[in-house]
Amino acid sequence: MADISKIRLENETYNIKDEIARQKLNDMQLNSCIMIGDSYGVGTTAGGQTTGWCDRLKNLLNLSNSEFYKFVEGGAGFLNYGTSGNTFLSLLQENIENITNTKSKKKIICCGGFNDKDYGSSNLNTAIQVFCNYCKLHFPNAKIYIGMVGNCAENTQNGANIRHNINSEVLRAYQNCIRYGGVYLNGIENILHDYHNFMSSDNIHPSDLGYEFLSAYIFQALQTGF
Repeated sequence: MADISKIRLENETYNIKDEIARQKLNDMQLNSCIMIGDSYGVGTTAGGQTTGWCDRLKNLLNLSNSEFYKFVEGGAGFLNYGTSGNTFLSLLQENIENITNTKSKKKIICCGGFNDKDYGSSNLNTAIQVFCNYCKLHFPNAKIYIGMVGNCAENTQNGANIRHNINSEVLRAYQNCIRYGGVYLNGIENILHDYHNFMSSDNIHPSDLGYEFLSAYIFQALQTGF
């Protein structure tokens, strides 16, 4: 006669193995990532165009083309309209039909900041809340990561005013995304403060080296929280 306890133990072992296999499969299916940004995502520099933070981050995350969606537009922000009339939210809305299996998406990463410099934190808070609510509705299994990467290296009173508004209004609102279910990418707002090495001569966009370090800092914040 078979040992009932042994059979039960073997069945439980197989069930555990099956569950682990299912979890691994789910993790693989959830590896897809959506990235949303402004001209920093495009890769704009004073001297032309290079590889922006999205494509560099894609390589650091080891994502395949099928796991990667990039929606970027120069001038876009949570409130500011870009060169083609889009905000971060409308970029996502306009492209959602091209995203397969929205429930399988694991990460939505949205980074910007400079283009929202003329808006107060209260209005930005509302726009970020609407953005997060839309993401939670259509991508229920995705974490929403928001990063403030905008900066200005202009050594004038205008540059000082821009930096003040970015730090006092824009950064505050972006960090406040945690109230609406987002995850703020801590620390990445500081990387472009190396104006000599990391900013282009237009004082607005990163240099090629700046993009390299910016994407590395975003990757690190995703992995470690800072």
